Amino acid sequence: LLGALVSLHELSRDNPKWEEWKLKGQVLLNQKKED
Repeated sequence: LLGALVSLHELSRDNPKWEEWKLKGQVLLNQKKED
């Protein structure tokens, strides 16, 4: 997870991966709330 955060930091803000990861993060957060 830490590695993912580090690579996120190295990406430029307009990288298309940001949207992708933001969506994945939302899904993960939602799953945790349901537990």
